[in-house]
Amino acid sequence: MASKKGATLTGEWKRYKEVWVDCAGEGCGACQQLRVKNEWGKAETAAEFFCGMCAGRHIDILKRRVGDLEKEILDRLRGAERSLIAGEEEDRKSYKQVVESMRSELEERLEGARQEMKEGQAEVTAKLKQVVKQTGEEEARKKRIMIFGLVEGERGIEGRVQDVLGALDVTSQPESIRQLKGGERKEGWIAPVVVGFHSEREKREVLERKTLLKDIDDMKRIFLERDMPVKEREERKRKRVLEGLQRRRKAMQVPSEVTIRIGMDGREVEAVEGKTSE
Repeated sequence: MASKKGATLTGEWKRYKEVWVDCAGEGCGACQQLRVKNEWGKAETAAEFFCGMCAGRHIDILKRRVGDLEKEILDRLRGAERSLIAGEEEDRKSYKQVVESMRSELEERLEGARQEMKEGQAEVTAKLKQVVKQTGEEEARKKRIMIFGLVEGERGIEGRVQDVLGALDVTSQPESIRQLKGGERKEGWIAPVVVGFHSEREKREVLERKTLLKDIDDMKRIFLERDMPVKEREERKRKRVLEGLQRRRKAMQVPSEVTIRIGMDGREVEAVEGKTSE
């Protein structure tokens, strides 16, 4: 599958790149622009890509092959049977052996063609489901935010989310609220919460006013971010921790030859002379 690099993406799509891929269908000049993850490399590029029309034609070709084999079986059997009737008794035994041999061979070829068609249909269906799932998740993420730093209370998670939205004085109301599972958290603190809205506009309205929380005493430690995949979220957390470490080193005037170690998610991070290593 030939691929060509597309435009450089920014914002929420910066973890992706645009590529143009040519259809592998015979005689097809179609190409399609795809957004794929940046780590998409040689292994994926080597795979064949079929446009929707060529994928359908490929399946039709396999169906026709099955039909042709079925017709060939019938024609050859009928010819053999006609020869058997016209031949002598001695020849009939030979004809029967030939017929059985042809029948076995053709049935084996027919079964192979049917299996190939079945596998081709399953592969196309699986790829379509994967694309639809990935696209749906990305579209849903565009309308979601994450809230960090919520403290447990009598009002529960939904009540605390409503308190935050009320403090921001927004009209947007959440469509869904769910708490992330797993990971370590301090006692009395609520794990990060993902809040979905009905539109991207409502999400932007909330994020544009998030700095107002800094002026509210019991919400100073609450901060809001757009919803991010796990990998990007961990990388941003790591970056914040390292930046805090550098600020502490500077404030304490720690000599560069002194090593400071901190714990983060069960891993030990080491910073020496402005460099870090795990």
